[in-house]
Amino acid sequence: DEEASRIREAIDHEPPAKRLRAAEVASTRSLTELGESYQARLVQVKQERTDAVEEYEEKNELVNHLALADNARMTQIDDALALALAAGADPVAVQAIKDRKLV
Repeated sequence: DEEASRIREAIDHEPPAKRLRAAEVASTRSLTELGESYQARLVQVKQERTDAVEEYEEKNELVNHLALADNARMTQIDDALALALAAGADPVAVQAIKDRKLV
């Protein structure tokens, strides 16, 4: 890339001892910047993971509440149908109601 070309060009114009030192400084700076970049990305990924886990837990809790409510409602319906049968309702009609599609 352009920055690397400028660094190489600047290093090539220095005496050998300075070239080595300039290359070390440039390399250290590049590694430091790379490490900082990776560290920043790691923090971002960890935050995204935390957010995703929290969202999953919230949705899972909602699904559990909905399942409990649905089970309670089905129990009420079964109890009402049993009461209707005990009161003499037509068993075929009760079964037809029970077998109706939900959607």
